[in-house]
Amino acid sequence: MSVTPADPDALRVSARTIQRLAMSLGGCQALELHRRAGTEVWRGPLASACRDDLVMIRRRLLAAQDELLHAARRLSRLADEADTLARR
Repeated sequence: MSVTPADPDALRVSARTIQRLAMSLGGCQALELHRRAGTEVWRGPLASACRDDLVMIRRRLLAAQDELLHAARRLSRLADEADTLARR
């Protein structure tokens, strides 16, 4: 089985697509929902549990954004390496 070299242009397109997705996560309204569930809106154990869940979801979305940005940077590096190899 032969190994084919990576297509740098395809890697860069994927990197840009992933980066756009990451940026859209960073701008989604779900990141601010925990602020709308404060004590000025409602009180009690259910309200606290809801706010805690929203804070956890926010953390997960931000972590997913970080992972996507990391993947986009990795693909960009791979594209650069593929370009370098192709020039040899």
